[in-house]
Amino acid sequence: MKIWTYRVQRPDEFTEAVIRNGDFLGGLRFLVPSPIEDKWPSDVTFDVVTKRAPSDIAWGGPMMLLSESALRQLKSCVPSTEFEALPATLVYRRKKIKYSVLHLLSELDILDRKRSKYTEFKGWVDEIEKLALDEGKAETARLFKLKSLEQVVCVHDDVANVMSLCSGSHFESPEEWVPDTAKPPRQ
Repeated sequence: MKIWTYRVQRPDEFTEAVIRNGDFLGGLRFLVPSPIEDKWPSDVTFDVVTKRAPSDIAWGGPMMLLSESALRQLKSCVPSTEFEALPATLVYRRKKIKYSVLHLLSELDILDRKRSKYTEFKGWVDEIEKLALDEGKAETARLFKLKSLEQVVCVHDDVANVMSLCSGSHFESPEEWVPDTAKPPRQ
């Protein structure tokens, strides 16, 4: 099991983009793991704000963006029941590039509450210092959000191996993972 994170090994592989027309997001409940494809506009556009051409994996705030190549890779190893690929356009130096926003449809409660170090607020993990997972509860899952920490994207090792071939991808073991305390690197 690996955690998919924006913390790339080489800062020049990090791509940050800003959504241009995001007013529609307010009513979508993007973080809820249920289909939203029928409510997703066809003209969602992100402007690349990093200096280099976009990597295969880009980030628009909390949204992970996949190039066509990265999406093909993901579809080769993850069932379509675990995610939606929502259409988006990245604009880099006035050039429009087809990307997809990754929306996860699978969420599992596999936080090992005895081995993890965290604080809780109203039943939700508030701050976490050490992450431990009960991987036995996720034997068949390939790609999912951690229920108690919805910003944590977990992947099966095989998926991490395939997706690590895409630029802008980085995976950490649960033991290596630390919460995001600073903004991602900007190039």
